[in-house]
Amino acid sequence: MREQPVESWSGFCEQVELYVRDRTTAEAVLYALEQFHDEIADMHDVFHRERCFRLHDEAILEPAAAVYEAYQALYEFVDCIRDGLETGASDLPELVAEMAVGLETIFELYARLRDHDERSPRHSEAPYVHELLRVGYACLDRKLPWEALRDRLEAFGQLHEGFCSALALDQWRLTAAQTETAGELLEAQTGALRELEAFFEHRDPGAVGPALEAIQASTGGMLALHQAPEGPSLVCCPRCGRDTPRAERYCSCCSAILPSEPGRSLQPWVDVRLEDHGIVATRGELPEHLQSLLGAGEAFVAGVASAEALGALVDGMRSRASAVRRHLALVGSMSKDVPDELSGLLEEAKVAAFEGFEGFQAALEDLGQGAEREDPGMVRHALAELTRAADILQRIDGLAADIRQRLTKPG
Repeated sequence: MREQPVESWSGFCEQVELYVRDRTTAEAVLYALEQFHDEIADMHDVFHRERCFRLHDEAILEPAAAVYEAYQALYEFVDCIRDGLETGASDLPELVAEMAVGLETIFELYARLRDHDERSPRHSEAPYVHELLRVGYACLDRKLPWEALRDRLEAFGQLHEGFCSALALDQWRLTAAQTETAGELLEAQTGALRELEAFFEHRDPGAVGPALEAIQASTGGMLALHQAPEGPSLVCCPRCGRDTPRAERYCSCCSAILPSEPGRSLQPWVDVRLEDHGIVATRGELPEHLQSLLGAGEAFVAGVASAEALGALVDGMRSRASAVRRHLALVGSMSKDVPDELSGLLEEAKVAAFEGFEGFQAALEDLGQGAEREDPGMVRHALAELTRAADILQRIDGLAADIRQRLTKPG
């Protein structure tokens, strides 16, 4: 759930203040109001997506219901201000003050819900596994529809593919024994996922519980493996690839800084090039796939392209976004135990990865929905958000280049 200030709020308040002093027009206030309304609607939608499959938990019913009521009150205030701008009403400052109280209430309720989440028992230390198990067991108890499990299963399956790929490419730098153990754990996880997928064909609830338990056990084994004090005796140099004793700070061959945590390397991350997936700009120019998507969106808004053509391009970009998500999962899983020279850059990269991809994915879904509904306004807004998120993601390439330079700089 989002808990930062609403970006468009200050601009809207400023326009109202200027309007009251006859220093701006009603049209300018209305434009700022619509920006605020769109941002609030996005927040409301995100809240609903995150909470709609948790409402069987009685402990969150009261605060969640209060959040929905607070959003409804904000929408009503927005309507009142629209009417007031048309009629020249003088109570706009009072309405804005009440809206401010409503926003504060929403964020206070968000904090209550977050505290409840943190106090609740967890099925796994891994958030994505906890969510899969939480929903799965709720479905078995008939507290949630089975479609909720299908949604979580799809997301977990993509992460599982990323883990299998990382192991196959030796990106975790495990010992031979650790690699064998990890392979067995991932194989057990694969079998459990197949059992869960088969449920939606055969509808045998009896197979769901054991499959969830197998995923919980295999994930626990993976976490224990990565947290084990023993690690590979050698660390791969991120510059020249030479194996160097893990106790060394610099590569004995080329003097590059070595990863400070045994068995991990920053190299898999610095090799990620998002533009290879057609997500971000290359040398200041939009890549072909993103350019085609934005062009189709603009053509649809202008009424010269069909919703079907736009939808097809959205589907194509979704497949590319899934590939990028697997790469960015590596960024998010990087240890904080990195050389001091790189910790700030790595943290910045994590933030950019999270903000950029979450924004990109949300905008892509909005774009797809806009095409399905044939709603030019929704498509126009999604195009702006898509471009903004791509700009954030592009920062990762610059950070990767900076980290590579520092890794390879002779000591």
